[in-house]
Amino acid sequence: MNWSETGGLKYSSRFFLQFTGGPPSSADLGTIGTSTTNGFNTNLKAYFPTSVSLVSVTCTDLSSRSGIQVIHPAGIAGSNANSAVESGASIMVRFNIGQHYRGGHPKTFLPPGASTDVVQPSSWSTTLQGNVQTGWNAMIAAIMASSLSSCALSGQVAVSWYQGQYPNPDPSPWAPKNVPKYRTTPQIYPVQSVTVNPLIAAQRRRRQSTGA
Repeated sequence: MNWSETGGLKYSSRFFLQFTGGPPSSADLGTIGTSTTNGFNTNLKAYFPTSVSLVSVTCTDLSSRSGIQVIHPAGIAGSNANSAVESGASIMVRFNIGQHYRGGHPKTFLPPGASTDVVQPSSWSTTLQGNVQTGWNAMIAAIMASSLSSCALSGQVAVSWYQGQYPNPDPSPWAPKNVPKYRTTPQIYPVQSVTVNPLIAAQRRRRQSTGA
């Protein structure tokens, strides 16, 4: 999901869907993009300021390195007339899975809510949290109801692309000592539920070094 804010800021929110059959055709990826756009329009746009727009939805087949990609135009602005919080803030949606481990956990970052959704300098209101959680689930349900011919969607998942590290071959003194190691086969975890973090988030957790 590709976003823009008034002033020119652009960013994206990513999530994964599992399918059987396939590979998905370009027509079916376009259908998924349409369902995502419609799901946002029906279930989520009311919770984002008018300064935020869903510009497009990019759908990519990751089952192979040569998987096709389709970009579906959206052009849908939020419908909350209240002002947005400052640029760079976001709503963190956590994707809860059954596995327990140390390190980063599945999540995505959505655009910020409105200033009226802030209940403390660092927190979103419980109303916004509940609305976004319900809206996200409804959007995913709309996507899952897509009528496809080349594959069948089986649910939202989290995907682990890396396991461990290896020494960085880059001799530059400014290069990191170790770099992530790709898995031969990505590990896939079904998403069991979603929750919205109460803290106002930003990518790389700049606002949440001690947060939940």
